[in-house]
Amino acid sequence: RDALGELTQAQRDILSQRFYEGRTRAQVARTQGVTREAVRMQEVRALAAIRKTRATGRLAEFAQQAQ
Repeated sequence: RDALGELTQAQRDILSQRFYEGRTRAQVARTQGVTREAVRMQEVRALAAIRKTRATGRLAEFAQQAQ
Protein backbone atom coordinates (compact mmCIF):
# COMPACT_ATOMS: atom_id res chain seq x y z
CA ARG A 1 0.00 0.00 0.00
CA ASP A 2 1.06 3.52 -0.68
CA ALA A 3 1.52 5.28 2.66
CA LEU A 4 0.71 8.71 1.26
CA GLY A 5 -2.44 7.33 -0.34
CA GLU A 6 -3.78 6.63 3.14
CA LEU A 7 -3.65 10.32 4.08
CA THR A 8 -6.25 13.00 3.54
CA GLN A 9 -5.45 15.77 1.10
CA ALA A 10 -5.09 18.19 4.04
CA GLN A 11 -2.59 15.87 5.73
CA ARG A 12 -0.56 15.55 2.51
CA ASP A 13 -0.59 19.33 2.09
CA ILE A 14 0.58 19.85 5.68
CA LEU A 15 3.42 17.32 5.39
CA SER A 16 4.47 18.81 2.07
CA GLN A 17 4.60 22.32 3.47
CA ARG A 18 6.30 21.27 6.68
CA PHE A 19 8.96 18.90 5.36
CA TYR A 20 9.48 19.76 1.70
CA GLU A 21 8.95 23.50 1.82
CA GLY A 22 10.40 23.90 5.31
CA ARG A 23 7.55 26.00 6.68
CA THR A 24 6.80 26.34 10.37
CA ARG A 25 3.52 25.11 11.85
CA ALA A 26 2.42 28.73 12.22
CA GLN A 27 3.09 29.41 8.53
CA VAL A 28 1.22 26.26 7.49
CA ALA A 29 -1.67 27.18 9.78
CA ARG A 30 -2.02 30.54 8.04
CA THR A 31 -2.08 28.96 4.57
CA GLN A 32 -4.57 26.29 5.69
CA GLY A 33 -6.79 28.67 7.62
CA VAL A 34 -6.52 26.66 10.85
CA THR A 35 -4.72 26.95 14.18
CA ARG A 36 -1.13 25.91 14.76
CA GLU A 37 -2.45 23.21 17.10
CA ALA A 38 -4.68 21.83 14.34
CA VAL A 39 -1.64 21.60 12.08
CA ARG A 40 0.30 19.82 14.83
CA MET A 41 -2.48 17.27 15.34
CA GLN A 42 -2.85 16.58 11.61
CA GLU A 43 0.91 16.19 11.34
CA VAL A 44 0.97 13.71 14.24
CA ARG A 45 -1.91 11.71 12.76
CA ALA A 46 -0.37 11.68 9.29
CA LEU A 47 3.02 10.50 10.52
CA ALA A 48 1.35 7.80 12.65
CA ALA A 49 -0.60 6.59 9.61
CA ILE A 50 2.60 6.41 7.56
CA ARG A 51 4.37 4.46 10.30
CA LYS A 52 1.42 2.07 10.59
CA THR A 53 1.29 1.49 6.84
CA ARG A 54 5.04 0.87 6.68
CA ALA A 55 4.87 -1.55 9.62
CA THR A 56 1.97 -3.44 8.03
CA GLY A 57 3.93 -3.77 4.81
CA ARG A 58 6.97 -5.13 6.63
CA LEU A 59 4.82 -7.68 8.46
CA ALA A 60 3.30 -8.84 5.18
CA GLU A 61 6.76 -9.23 3.63
CA PHE A 62 7.93 -11.21 6.66
CA ALA A 63 4.90 -13.49 6.50
CA GLN A 64 5.51 -14.21 2.80
CA GLN A 65 9.17 -15.01 3.43
CA ALA A 66 8.30 -17.32 6.32
CA GLN A 67 6.15 -19.53 4.05
